[in-house]
Amino acid sequence: MSGFQTINGQNLYFYEYGVQAKGQLVTVDGKTYYFDPNTGQKWVNRSLTLNGTVYNFDNNGVATTKADQTTNRNQFVKGTDQEWYYYDANGKKVTGFQTINKDLYYFNDKGQQVRGKIFNLGDNHYFANKDTGAVLRNAFYHDKSTGRYGDFSENIYYAGNDGAFKTGWFEVDGNRYYGSDYSDDDTPKGNLYTGVINSQLFSPDGKLLTNGLYPEFKRTGENDYELKGVYITDADGKIKEGPYQYDGKIIGSKYSNVRQSQWSTFDEWDILNGHLYHFDSTPMTFTAPNGQKVTTNVAIATTNKALTYRGVTFNFDAKGIDETKEKPSTLTNCRQILAAQVISMKIAKRSLA
Repeated sequence: MSGFQTINGQNLYFYEYGVQAKGQLVTVDGKTYYFDPNTGQKWVNRSLTLNGTVYNFDNNGVATTKADQTTNRNQFVKGTDQEWYYYDANGKKVTGFQTINKDLYYFNDKGQQVRGKIFNLGDNHYFANKDTGAVLRNAFYHDKSTGRYGDFSENIYYAGNDGAFKTGWFEVDGNRYYGSDYSDDDTPKGNLYTGVINSQLFSPDGKLLTNGLYPEFKRTGENDYELKGVYITDADGKIKEGPYQYDGKIIGSKYSNVRQSQWSTFDEWDILNGHLYHFDSTPMTFTAPNGQKVTTNVAIATTNKALTYRGVTFNFDAKGIDETKEKPSTLTNCRQILAAQVISMKIAKRSLA
């Protein structure tokens, strides 16, 4: 079946081998017709503007054409291919980046507007709004489509004034961020660092966390979070060992650069920064990004109290130390004892395995 056909009262057209014409101009015997993109019905007594040309179809569906003199100027037009275009003051389709009414847009080499996705040009990546096509600028974009592995993760990007996702170090509203220079088929450049990376701590939304005590939460569900650790950071966001004064208490903590993990020291006695401390395990509550309160144990140093360790009495001051008793020989003895305790614990664990 080919050529013009009337089926169920509709005037249709089929190419050779039975392929139906839909959403297309068809020229037969020197006459041009247009067939609806959804039903395939021949258009009659209607008009169509396409690529700057107006097609007027008579009651037989035959088109007469003229240059468009009144429409498709300085406006967006949805074509018969369901793609969006923009025609300039001369009625020509624009391509590339265009600033229209203060918003930035991008049109490919066919003039089709990019909408609702991340796209790249050279080494730069951009995001275009799905409803308007406006390229995101000076704002964060949260890509939640990355939870493909069931880890409920998301990638976060920051689009600069030119719309390109920022990479390397940059600052927004007094906060520092780092956009990755790495990209692959799944992850564009500019993905913000979160969590612990290169011994630095970043918040779930990418802020570098400095000079403080911070929890690290991992997203484990649509609105669920798991506390991974409690960290102490310096002015560069680097994770450091305690002791650290917080809320009138002295917190002891250790950090493993190899394991990329942080933990409070729960040994009753431990040496940090060259001083011997005594710690008690104390609950502390932190707030997850979803507002949930999570309680974990941290090590709080003994202060303003006397305790005896291996025959030596320490009068701990407000800093949790007794400087008068911290002779090199005493600390060396303590280190040897603590090391022996660690070795004994490892041997015990192996025997149980």
